[in-house]
Amino acid sequence: MTELATELSKPEYAGLSNAERFALLQSKTEQVLGKIAYGNTLHLVSMLARGLRLRIDTCAIAALKYAWNEALNPAYLSSPSYSINVALPEIRGMLDQGKAAGICTQDEYDFIIQLATYSKQSFPSATIKDVVAHFNPELIGGEWHELEPTTARKLKLRLATRAPTATHVVIQAQDVYGDGSVSDWFHATAAHGIELAREYPIEVPQGDYPRRFRWSCEYALDCVVSA
Repeated sequence: MTELATELSKPEYAGLSNAERFALLQSKTEQVLGKIAYGNTLHLVSMLARGLRLRIDTCAIAALKYAWNEALNPAYLSSPSYSINVALPEIRGMLDQGKAAGICTQDEYDFIIQLATYSKQSFPSATIKDVVAHFNPELIGGEWHELEPTTARKLKLRLATRAPTATHVVIQAQDVYGDGSVSDWFHATAAHGIELAREYPIEVPQGDYPRRFRWSCEYALDCVVSA
């Protein structure tokens, strides 16, 4: 089971509409380590003045002393383009080793980690379709439905039951030539905002020949599309 499926299987999602479930999913966050960016790097300048600089200068481990001096160079810290990515293993290792060697105190270490900690969405790439697919997989569509060749300038989509969420219908077409051969399928148009149970007029481009149209939607709609 994927992390998303595990999350959506929690009892707190039961009894909600799919829109409410998606809103709840979007509210889920987690703390992650990242960059200490400009603004927060200025806090490190004041830390240097309060004793951190002296402890760096008196460190007996040459490589560690150099690493801390380089990372916390005041000229770098005051530059808007400079940042320290604590999520990188070598930077986190430098901090851990520095704490063990007495370069920084536990409070300073914790503060540096705090400056690099951000809140991010736990499932930033999830969509409401993912939610529908988990709870109502029978509502997921994607198949193409063909119409007979026509010279009509409009199609109409009559939706009998409300769609799971606001969605769109993609319309493709192919020219039907006089000898019975056909062109490749090409994109004709798309109808957006499909959700409420009603009729939707869809204008389609015309050509020199009758056209066969086909439509598809991410959901399995209870509808009829006709010329």
